Amino acid sequence: MNNPNGFMGKLYQGVEFLYHLLFLNVLWLAFTLLGGIVLGFGPSTVALYAVTRKWIQKEIGTDKDIFLTYWTTFKKEFIAGNIIGWSTLIVFYMLLVNYRFTNLRPGSVFAFINAGTIVMAGVLCVLLAYLIPLYVHYRLKWSDYLTKALVLSFIQPLPTILIIAWLALVAFLTWRLFPFSLLVSMSGLAYGLMGICYSSFMRNEFLLEDKEKQKSTHYYSDYKGEKK
Repeated sequence: MNNPNGFMGKLYQGVEFLYHLLFLNVLWLAFTLLGGIVLGFGPSTVALYAVTRKWIQKEIGTDKDIFLTYWTTFKKEFIAGNIIGWSTLIVFYMLLVNYRFTNLRPGSVFAFINAGTIVMAGVLCVLLAYLIPLYVHYRLKWSDYLTKALVLSFIQPLPTILIIAWLALVAFLTWRLFPFSLLVSMSGLAYGLMGICYSSFMRNEFLLEDKEKQKSTHYYSDYKGEKK
C-alpha cells in the first residue's frame, strides 16, 4: 500500500477491520459449538475478548496466529470460562423468572419488585461488561474481579455511560439488521467493550503510576529536608 493515509489506504484498512470482525465472530461461533454450546459459550467468549485485547494492543498477526491464540486461550480458560458463563446465566435466569412472576401479579408491591428486577438486570450487564475485560487483562483473585468491576462501574461515569450506549447500539443494530447483523454482532460487541475498558484500565494505571511517582518525590524531598 503506497499511501496508507490516502483513500485506498483507508478503504483497505476498513475492509481489513470488517474482515477481522467477521473472522473473530466465526471463531466465536465455531468454538461455542465445539463445546456443545452449553460448555463452549463461556470459554469461547473469554477467548474472544482475549484475542480482541491483543488486536487493540496491535499485537494481532496473521489468521493462523489469531486462530492459535484463540484455541490456546479456549483450552486454558475452559473451566474458568464456564464458571463465568454459567454463573451469569443462572443469575440472569433467576432475574427472568422473578420478572415473569411479578409481571403477572397485580399490585404496587409487585410493580416495584418488577422495576427493581429490570434495574438489577441492567446493572448486571454493566458489571459483566467490565468483568470479562478485567479477567483477560489482569490476574486477580476471583473475588477481586467482581469488586473491581463494581467499583469501576461507579467511580468512572464516562466509561460506564459509553458501555451502556454501546450495549444499546449493538442491540439495536442486531435487531434492525437481523439476520445479517449476526455475522459481526458478538465480535463487534466485544471489540467496543474491550476498547472502552482497555482505555479505562490504561488511564487508571497511568494515574496510579503518577501518584506513586509523586509519593516518591515527596518522600525524597522530606528525607532531604530532615537530613539538613
